[in-house]
Amino acid sequence: MDTLITLSQVDSQTLTASDRRIGLGILRDFTRRAEASDVLAPALVVQESGFRKFEWATTNRLALLINALNEPDDDRLHTLCDQDPLVVIICGLCLNKKKIRRMSQDLWDEVLRQAQTASKRLGPKLLHQTQINETVKGTGGNFKQRFDQIKRDVVTGSISHIMMHGLFCHCFPMSDALKFRGLINLAFNRTVTAYLPAIEVRDACIRLTVLFNQEFITKLTGVVIEFYETAGCVLKALKEEVAPILGDDVLQASQKTQMWMEDPKDEPTTQCVTCNVIAGQVIVLDVFVEMQECIAFVNRT
Repeated sequence: MDTLITLSQVDSQTLTASDRRIGLGILRDFTRRAEASDVLAPALVVQESGFRKFEWATTNRLALLINALNEPDDDRLHTLCDQDPLVVIICGLCLNKKKIRRMSQDLWDEVLRQAQTASKRLGPKLLHQTQINETVKGTGGNFKQRFDQIKRDVVTGSISHIMMHGLFCHCFPMSDALKFRGLINLAFNRTVTAYLPAIEVRDACIRLTVLFNQEFITKLTGVVIEFYETAGCVLKALKEEVAPILGDDVLQASQKTQMWMEDPKDEPTTQCVTCNVIAGQVIVLDVFVEMQECIAFVNRT
């Protein structure tokens, strides 16, 4: 900003013709970049520390643009169709069809370039932002499938491809994350493992090991066992104890799963949280959460 203030104080008449031409070129380039950044301001707010949510008009604009891409009737809309879904989202939060059409070609090119750059920086925030996901979910066409695939692709660092509950999964040991801290704190080695299925399904699993504790078993499952088999036994958790013991965020993520929906309404336990009890040694907990919640957990977003 100091540079701009200093520049405004320069007497342009004292410059040579060559310096003026160079200066005009620099200023035109800066003006175009600044205008493009101003256009993208409604999307860029997501990077601000105090950001809470988008305005309704912003997400409504996004929904309208995504739906317009189902039958693009303009060269620029055709160009957007070929872009990464994150680029479309950034543009859609900021521009409607009319503004895209009326924009000068130079400014449009710069807006698109900056949206592409911003998508790499803001991707993790946008991919798991609740309003964005709800907006995309309500749109038509194949955009949602492309968006969901991007969310799966961002998951990196899988150490293997293993079979978990009949599905090939990517495996991610986690000892630090922004959510599901209750699970990490509960694990005896402060490490849990997330299993993300390699195919498109609704549920994912987080497994952790807890040292054997009879009181813990009784509180979580409501089952009192006098004699344990050394071969182990599998018990379901009480629905009402998931939040108090594992955390509110775990309960909310489990309630979004297909497994939770399949639980009988009058059944006090859930198949989303199971305890494989190896008497006198350990308890292996399998906690099923909604796939996108698990991806956010792995990506630490």
